[in-house]
Amino acid sequence: MIFATNIFFTLAHISTVLLAKSVPGISWIGNDVLRLDRDRSVAEFYNYLQALITVVLLARAFVLSRQGVFLAWALIFAFIVLDDAMLIHERVGGLLAAKLALPALPGLRLRDVGELIVWGVAAALLLPVLIWGFRSSTRQAAGYGVLLTFIFAVLVFFGAGMDMVHIVVAPWSRLAGAALAVAEDGGEMLALALACSYALLLDHRLSTRPVAITPDAIHHDRDPASQPD
Repeated sequence: MIFATNIFFTLAHISTVLLAKSVPGISWIGNDVLRLDRDRSVAEFYNYLQALITVVLLARAFVLSRQGVFLAWALIFAFIVLDDAMLIHERVGGLLAAKLALPALPGLRLRDVGELIVWGVAAALLLPVLIWGFRSSTRQAAGYGVLLTFIFAVLVFFGAGMDMVHIVVAPWSRLAGAALAVAEDGGEMLALALACSYALLLDHRLSTRPVAITPDAIHHDRDPASQPD
């Protein structure tokens, strides 16, 4: 259901863009409500929901298991929610571009370079948290963390990598720009859907694991005096 909802929003985006171009009188639909690439659209709020569920479930996984890797990833996904909701990297990146003499990169605006710097600083701050999470966890929990790392890499690929490719290519071809917009935002949604689904499965596994049998419990079961008549 999570993935089906994401696919629906992607198809709705494509449909409304095509509709807006063919019927200008209803272009407001294609420009705001159902567009993947518009701030405060329905799809964006659904993205917030997916990310928030992921954060809550990973925090719950830490409470249930006391494995630091789950807390580390909960904090990282919490930063993603705050960044998207408050436009942190866009605003700070624009501020850096306005205040500092940033180097120009081919095909990118100065604010894009500023955004890359913000992402780099965020990664430098969050990496020690992630390292601590892996080092403080069991091998099994660390294995779960590796899968979360893969999911996060997919999210970064679409959210940051494809974003920069889109900025470079869009001025050269409107069609390619439109296709890359779908790949960028749709791919980011699907990556968050994967994270949310994985967190749900992880929560189910940790919540339904067998209760450990203690030595005292075994001794109690073997004690004839404790057996009912």
